[in-house]
Formats: sequence, C-alpha cells, structure tokens
Amino acid sequence: MLGVAVAGFLLLSSVALFWKVVIIEIEARTHGESKVRFRSTIGKLLTMVICSLTGVGAILYAYIDGESLRHHLSSILALFVAFLPPP
Repeated sequence: MLGVAVAGFLLLSSVALFWKVVIIEIEARTHGESKVRFRSTIGKLLTMVICSLTGVGAILYAYIDGESLRHHLSSILALFVAFLPPP
C-alpha cells in the first residue's frame, strides 16, 4: 500500500513539475527569452538524448506493465470461463 502511495505522489509531483516548467517557459517567451532553447550544440544534443531516452523508457515501461496486465487478465478470464455453467 505504501508503494502505491509513493507512486501516486511521484506521478502527481512529476505532472506538477512539468506544468511549472511550461509556465516558466511561457513567461520567459513573453519577454523574448527562453529557458529551453540552447545555443550550443552540446546543449541541443544533451536535450535530444535525454528526451529520446525518456521516450524509449516510457515505451518499454508501458510494454512491461502491459505484459503483466495481460497475464492477470488472462488468469481472470480463465477463472471466469471455468465457472460458467455448461451450455
């Protein structure tokens, strides 16, 4: 139960942090600046690598989580079918 609470807290925190960054960037762009744009090639490459790794990680996590969900659903379906009355 504690794990679910921690996961929920981390999820809500990450969403709040994302929107905080979006608001900071919007405010900076209204003044003709930007916090996200990098002028150096190293900054651009680092941003691309981090975004790519985050995207791949999200896809892998969704696949792994989906596999466990499919396993549980197939077990529940098997139990449901086992208790159906004969035709």
